[in-house]
Amino acid sequence: MPSFGFIEGGYTARGLVAACQSWMNLFIEKIGVPHGANDDTKGQAVGAARFWAMNTPGKELLVALPDVPNSCLVNSNSSYYDVGVNLWFALSGTTLYAIQATFAAGAWTGTYTAIATGIPNQTIDGTGGQLFPGTIIVLNPTLLFVVSVGNAYVVGYGQAPSGSAIGDAGVLYAVGDTGTVPINGIPATYVITGVDPTTGAVTGYTLTGGTGYSVANYSTTTAGAQPGSGAGFTINVTGLAAADWLSQQQNIPFGSTNYINSATWQDGYVIVSVTPNDPDPLRRQFFISGLYGPTQWDPLDFDTKEGHPDPVVAVFSSNEVLGIFGSQTSEIWYDAGNVLSAFARLPGGGVIEFGLAQPCAISKIAGTVAWLDSNARGQYICRMMIGSTPTRISNFAIENRWSQFNTAGMSMFSYVEGGHEFLCIHFPIPDETWVYDHTVGPELGWHQRAYWDGSAFHADLGRYHAFFPEIGHAVADYRNGNIYLQSLEFLQDNCSNIRRIRVAPHITLEKRRNVYDRVKLHALTGRVPATGPGSDPVCMLSVSHDGGLTYGSPLTVRMGAIGETTAIIEWFHLGYGRDTVFKWECDEPIDICLVDMYCDFRPGFN
Repeated sequence: MPSFGFIEGGYTARGLVAACQSWMNLFIEKIGVPHGANDDTKGQAVGAARFWAMNTPGKELLVALPDVPNSCLVNSNSSYYDVGVNLWFALSGTTLYAIQATFAAGAWTGTYTAIATGIPNQTIDGTGGQLFPGTIIVLNPTLLFVVSVGNAYVVGYGQAPSGSAIGDAGVLYAVGDTGTVPINGIPATYVITGVDPTTGAVTGYTLTGGTGYSVANYSTTTAGAQPGSGAGFTINVTGLAAADWLSQQQNIPFGSTNYINSATWQDGYVIVSVTPNDPDPLRRQFFISGLYGPTQWDPLDFDTKEGHPDPVVAVFSSNEVLGIFGSQTSEIWYDAGNVLSAFARLPGGGVIEFGLAQPCAISKIAGTVAWLDSNARGQYICRMMIGSTPTRISNFAIENRWSQFNTAGMSMFSYVEGGHEFLCIHFPIPDETWVYDHTVGPELGWHQRAYWDGSAFHADLGRYHAFFPEIGHAVADYRNGNIYLQSLEFLQDNCSNIRRIRVAPHITLEKRRNVYDRVKLHALTGRVPATGPGSDPVCMLSVSHDGGLTYGSPLTVRMGAIGETTAIIEWFHLGYGRDTVFKWECDEPIDICLVDMYCDFRPGFN
């Protein structure tokens, strides 16, 4: 009984006659060792390396955040796990949460702490989630830089001064002068309430806010834009309040808000790009914070994308390289260590003739970076930087599908599981998730992931991802405040069955009317639960004899109960057609292992 290419890549062509091959909630893996001599049906050497298909990961609920919906999830950068240690940070609704977890009775249970509130967030627009995902940069486990809907915040944890006294009184101050007490955190703010009328020395002040202080003597910033021009004022912190979280909105640039569209971190600096504004209507500037100072933003600390006049879409740091991604071209910058301007463009050019489609359409993967490109000649090709060369990793099929999308708000993340390097691409408006497996490659490595609500497919629930070594992968649901653990060991999506589909290649022989007597599936059987869901699993086969345009009613067969490891999965009397396509489906909570499918058919004469 011959094989017909059941375990091959997916292809979505403009013409249905060349399409109909797809993987939904299944991905393929190369079998690197001989697996038998009876499958030499494609002209391969006996025992040659082949592929098999397996189920994509499922999800189990870790914690449900009360404010909704999720728009970002990141690792806390904590150096160890313990009960009560913050493992992840999540932005959900208008609240920033720290998430902890405990293990008991064979399962993880999450808890949360609201650490900042009142952060603007976008409600869901359509079924696929936010068009403006948030950004959380973890400078350290107690200091965060947060961007949401163009607004930037620094959120810090630590002790604020509760008691203080004048150290050095300074000179030339005036009542009303204000400034900050610098700290590697959120600085406390002082206001001068009294001065010596002769010298301008400080005689009184108020001090509010701040995180990260200890009992010590601190210098203050010079009061430059206030009534006086004082200098030399210091404060002795003599008492500390209980440690707590504090948030502070940042005005970048030039005292403005609502302008930030991307942010990244490199070598102690926060770097942001902005939307069009009065000082920079062409949107070619990017701004740089003070060194280890996410609250320090000098209006003159900026650089300009200069190799090409297209606007900056996003800034992104990877491998000690700062990428300035425009709408048509991108530039490579590096930390030059200059006093006046920390970063400089790579000597000799540093320009890439490919831009970025959307601010979040970029991710690190496999030690490099991948992104969805846009340039003056077209758009929507997924590229990966291999060495210094942008290399195409999407294929004609995927690019054809994407060409029909509105990509507004799309986002990417990557993760590693079972040796596979996955790049997950979420499209909110068409409500789809596409995944690239770098370990398999562009030709065979693409599949879709989707959530089945009982009547329709939607984008995969996990739009935002973070990892913690002792626990595993966590993903955030774009529809609500749910945070899930995700694993290949989980066989459902939060207690809902996952519908897995393989649409096989066309079978045609000179467009003759072939008669299909039998189809047999080579798959794992007998490894199922003893009782409950999945204990007596079934799968379905639908047949199209018009090239995939329409399908007949699904034909259901058993896949074998526990111990039935030699069960035969096959269908009989499947009709006749000139261009036949088989669609296999299963939504049972069991391990799926598909090796091949075989077909007995009799060629027709016309």
